[in-house]
Amino acid sequence: MGKIDILSVKGKKVGDFSIPEKIAGFKCSGQLVHDAVVKQLAGRRSGNACTKTRAEVNRSGIKLYRQKGTGRARAGNAGSPTRVGGGVAFGPKPRNYFLRVNKKEQQKALKSAIAEKFKKGSVIIVEKITISAPKTKEIKVFLDNIKAGENALIVLKGLNNELKMAVRNMPRVTAVDANSLNTYDVLYYKKLIIDKDAVEEIEGKFN
Repeated sequence: MGKIDILSVKGKKVGDFSIPEKIAGFKCSGQLVHDAVVKQLAGRRSGNACTKTRAEVNRSGIKLYRQKGTGRARAGNAGSPTRVGGGVAFGPKPRNYFLRVNKKEQQKALKSAIAEKFKKGSVIIVEKITISAPKTKEIKVFLDNIKAGENALIVLKGLNNELKMAVRNMPRVTAVDANSLNTYDVLYYKKLIIDKDAVEEIEGKFN
């Protein structure tokens, strides 16, 4: 089993965390991770795009001119998709993008994503994540201290409003409650910064 340094908010080592065998030895499933991410992104789509067919546009249904003898190409009515103001052929209609992935598969996908972060050394554990004021500057100083960069997912046990307000101006930094973790977020952010109190919540997902 490997070990991860437990850091203070100032970036100093204050202890060690031994990665449990249930995380280090977890058998990851790339297919389930893919399915869970596709499901989550599909669920964000509104499916409201809508176009009118030639039957729905407000145009006369009369034939524009006679079939033969004009020297021009044949034409139907003004609602034809080939004419300006006509209907749209094979255009989008409102639809539901919902995909089904059962609960156990979603749980395994999340565990796979978390386990991969631990295996790749992309997890930083902090003894207690606190800031003195709900300011972006405070978070930037904190991330610099622990050498996390500015692409990170901060995981806490019980998300406080100060931290939530402090990260909202940082497009690649997000703070979430440990119970709200999802596969897409774990994969999207380069670093996973976990408050020591939230580690137990994450370990509990592997039971």
